[in-house]
Amino acid sequence: SVPHEERYNKASSSRQPVNPDLHRTRRAARKCRHRKHVVLAKTHKTGSSSIQNILFRYGDKNNLTFVLPKSGHYLSYPSPFNRKSVLQEQSSSAKPMEYDILCHHTRFDYTNIRELMPNDTVYVTVLRDPVTMYESTFTYFRLDRTYNITGPNPFKTFLESPEKFTSKNIKKRGATHHVRNPMFFDLGWNSDDLDTDDDVWRAIRRLDKIFHFVVIAEYFHESMVLLRDLLCWDTDDVTTFKVNARSEWSVNHVTGDMVPKILAWNRADAMLYDYFNKTLWKKIHAFRGDIKEEAAFLRLRNKELEDTCLEEDAKNEQRKEYKVWKPPGVDIKGFVLKKEASDNRVCQGMIRPEIRYTYHLRKKEINKP
Repeated sequence: SVPHEERYNKASSSRQPVNPDLHRTRRAARKCRHRKHVVLAKTHKTGSSSIQNILFRYGDKNNLTFVLPKSGHYLSYPSPFNRKSVLQEQSSSAKPMEYDILCHHTRFDYTNIRELMPNDTVYVTVLRDPVTMYESTFTYFRLDRTYNITGPNPFKTFLESPEKFTSKNIKKRGATHHVRNPMFFDLGWNSDDLDTDDDVWRAIRRLDKIFHFVVIAEYFHESMVLLRDLLCWDTDDVTTFKVNARSEWSVNHVTGDMVPKILAWNRADAMLYDYFNKTLWKKIHAFRGDIKEEAAFLRLRNKELEDTCLEEDAKNEQRKEYKVWKPPGVDIKGFVLKKEASDNRVCQGMIRPEIRYTYHLRKKEINKP
């Protein structure tokens, strides 16, 4: 553990809130400026789909305007963000659209996104420990197939000599942009632009100036408490289920000898994560209140909603609108609503997958008067 985490874990408070209703409502009563303009720079395999679902539900409930893809659920990706990919920008109307939320996958381009969003927009992104994140990326995007790696442990084989597999002389199948420093790629940088530590630090400093908050996946609930306060929202606005989690058999377990190889290959991502992990801990220790108690209460609310909404056995037949997309050979956990929760709009929103929610929001936007 790093010292920040040790100090946090030794903190005395682990009690449940005495008055849960007070915690649910007190954000709204605080003297802070309610924020409704948000950009989520969504990163792959970091847990950002859970935050996207939070933004979907909040914007949907409050009839906010999303920057929506004209088709599919990506905005320009893997090319940098371009307004030509936006549904509402296809109109010939002379009046510019006023947007509230951008939270679909796009390759982050601050200059182009800033042109579309209000000046008071809050910019958020998500990072994850590059070791577990890279394993998830390799498995989810089937990079073993991309590089035609066979054998009992293609991931370990790749890490033995990644330069050999990524050589320009090697024939590849499919996209390769996730193969090195994938978090930096999603945030707008190519690995070729990050050759030296000085290059990486320049990029980190640039991102630090742009983003108001960076979520660290390993401290998700603490991050959500801080994000809730930044946006001046209520606790129930940031409740979520774990979206797009893989089944146990779809995870390649990382052994100790693989860790330094992953970090060396993804050095820029490792530096990025370390910097913003330390930044998060500074915010945690500066929090006015008991963040450990607040995070515990958020977990409690999530569990209450699980008990209200979800069947314990998700193997039951799912309704079409709640089925998650699964890449070949990878099992993604889905959700099944309890019969008594089938008409509960909160429950419906919390388990609606990205593709289906995007379809719903696009239809809602098209049918606006």
